Amino acid sequence: MRSWASWPKPYAKGTAEEQLHELGDVFAWLASLANQLGLSLGDAAARYVHDPPT
Repeated sequence: MRSWASWPKPYAKGTAEEQLHELGDVFAWLASLANQLGLSLGDAAARYVHDPPT
């Protein structure tokens, strides 16, 4: 998997502060989706501790 730092600039627009704001929005939407599905965001993230993508 590519790191975000290696992506071409068009995929990483804005200042670091603006990107952090957008990342927060994405996290909030993801948490809301997990809640609506009755799933644990923590359980989903734990998968990557034991079986990270290669």
